[in-house]
Amino acid sequence: MQQLLNFIFQNFWIWAGSMILLYILVNGSIKLLNMFLWHKTLRKCGYPPSPHYTIEGLPSPIKEDDPGDYE
Repeated sequence: MQQLLNFIFQNFWIWAGSMILLYILVNGSIKLLNMFLWHKTLRKCGYPPSPHYTIEGLPSPIKEDDPGDYE
């Protein structure tokens, strides 16, 4: 590990390139995880997600108003 750190910090351009590579790897893995979770949600709830269902897929306790209640 010490040899790797010595190699990275021996030159500014090696350090900058390693930071760019690290950013690409981390950002790509986060986007991949986000895409997987988004498609999992779409398979579970459909698109567009129904406002009558919560995240868990159970019916929400909010009831729709009946137009006859206001008369």
